[in-house]
Amino acid sequence: AQVVVMLLVGLVLEDGDIMMHSIGQALTAGALNTIFTVPAGYKALVSMIYISNQDSVNKTIDVGWLHNHGTPHTIRIVTNYNLAANTFIQFDTGSLVIQAGDALTMTPEAGAVMDCVVTFKLYKETPIAFFTPE
Repeated sequence: AQVVVMLLVGLVLEDGDIMMHSIGQALTAGALNTIFTVPAGYKALVSMIYISNQDSVNKTIDVGWLHNHGTPHTIRIVTNYNLAANTFIQFDTGSLVIQAGDALTMTPEAGAVMDCVVTFKLYKETPIAFFTPE
């Protein structure tokens, strides 16, 4: 049986409305892993996704953004990516803004031994007034 280990490190910046986090998780092979869900009242700015294949053979991984607004659906960031044995993939040249209730998910191939680290900032959501056009 695989042991799931998750590490959450948080840092509250000078502005009390912004919190920086990194989550490290040993992924459960062959299953959908929810890495984190944005809490109510916040937006998340994902700045880095790191996935390592600790296995001695190539394995695949899917990474998705579960968009929970309107009709929930998954936006595929990576689909069936072949990660070579004992290597990693890192996304850190752009950013992804996700809303309260949205989640970042990963599904490694059955039998895979993979870990991930995701770094993001949580921003307090500013209430937005919606006006009906006159």
